[in-house]
Amino acid sequence: MKKLWRFVIIITMTTAMVFTGCAAGAGESGSLPADPANAKEVPDYSDSTARMNMYAYVGPTPGNYITAAGQQVYGGDNRSIESYQEYKDCGFDTLLLLGNDGYSGQNFESSDLKRNLDMAQEVDLKVIVFDSRMHDLSAAADGLIGDGKEFDSMEALIRKVEEYMSPYMDHPAFYGISLVDEPSHNQFQALGEVTKAIKAVNEDIFVHTVMLPYHDGITIDRYTGASFGDATIDSYKTYINDYLETSGADYFGYDNYPFLVDSLLSTYYRNMQVAVTEAAEKDADVVLSVQSCEMLGVTRAPEEDDFRFQANAALAFGVKNILYYTYWMFPTRTVENYVTAIMDDDGTKMLYDEVQRVNADTQAMAKILLHFDYEKAAFTYDKENAISAPAYFSGLKNDELDRTEILEVSAPTMVSQMKDSEKNLTGYMVVNSSDPSEDLSDTVSVKFEGYDYATIYVRGEPETVGLTNGVLEWTIECGDGIFVIPHN
Repeated sequence: MKKLWRFVIIITMTTAMVFTGCAAGAGESGSLPADPANAKEVPDYSDSTARMNMYAYVGPTPGNYITAAGQQVYGGDNRSIESYQEYKDCGFDTLLLLGNDGYSGQNFESSDLKRNLDMAQEVDLKVIVFDSRMHDLSAAADGLIGDGKEFDSMEALIRKVEEYMSPYMDHPAFYGISLVDEPSHNQFQALGEVTKAIKAVNEDIFVHTVMLPYHDGITIDRYTGASFGDATIDSYKTYINDYLETSGADYFGYDNYPFLVDSLLSTYYRNMQVAVTEAAEKDADVVLSVQSCEMLGVTRAPEEDDFRFQANAALAFGVKNILYYTYWMFPTRTVENYVTAIMDDDGTKMLYDEVQRVNADTQAMAKILLHFDYEKAAFTYDKENAISAPAYFSGLKNDELDRTEILEVSAPTMVSQMKDSEKNLTGYMVVNSSDPSEDLSDTVSVKFEGYDYATIYVRGEPETVGLTNGVLEWTIECGDGIFVIPHN
């Protein structure tokens, strides 16, 4: 599978991965775990330099903003070396600029864009530029090329795109271009043409586009262009595949915000499973937008366990790229009524410390997990004590794992099977999938048929344990997960 990033990333894992137990005596009566000192095939990723590139909506703001109540506030400009260093210290590698720091062709040398690029370069950040002219081209509800259209040929569009990007394209901090957000199917032609034109100028330029997630009740035209009907999961698969085919993109990026006011989004896991499996068919990776803000009446404010939860879910599905929504409060946000973010309007840290801890722990896991691709997954819950399966497990493809049996769990659990083709190793991400607001720990018992040992990764640190008749038992706290490679 293509590895989209020159820097690679990994999302939020956890600070307090509190796991208890070890290889338990869950086999035959009187049996003992194998002695890990005798393991001959212990996996070794100590020389890995893999790292996830992490970025966020939105960078430090100019200081002028509108509150959720609609009040205009004028404050000091937050775009400073100190703010960008703070962004870097939180674990971000790339700065995503949006409309509040847009560029539209003004004198580059005196522009806010150059100022942002210069400061980003000073603290070793890359920048995704918001060029309003490029954005508007990509947002057209029809193609851009042909008779009666804006451009008579692809070559003409390439020349225009190169003209737009020429002032900033060679800046050392320039990394990518931000195009239309959450496009509908009727925008795919223009979006695809602009994407291909950018890649024709320089194939290494990252093209940032966040696509729609699947939600029940969306009309089918958003996903397929059909004139009537409600969307289905099959129409969402059409949406993913048509975008990838039309644009030639090597990743599918979408947003998926799980923490509703009083529940976990019912389509959360299904969206992720569909996205990674459909993208893999096109040899594409996935970029996942994760929730880091509260929208009044829609989503609740996330806490540290929630960041951990999103990270582990994404890791389990082999997601290799992530961005946060949102880092700094948006300067205009009266419709969404944002009331939290990683950083407040005036530069006060709101969720900064939590995200910083999670990001640091996550990068330790990136050294291992970025070498693995998702193959399939099984989902289960405590069937003895729970009345029914959680709603967020609905519609999922529940696979039979190779040489692996989930014997017992005490909370909703996902076990995904992943493959490192280069080392010919199979690993399993075991995740406590319960809603973190329920604060449930999960005691999991899994049997790996034919294996005597397992190397377990917690915050990137490996521990090799002996199995009892192939059985491993571990307790995983809410939001957490472990990565297990069974071996002999």
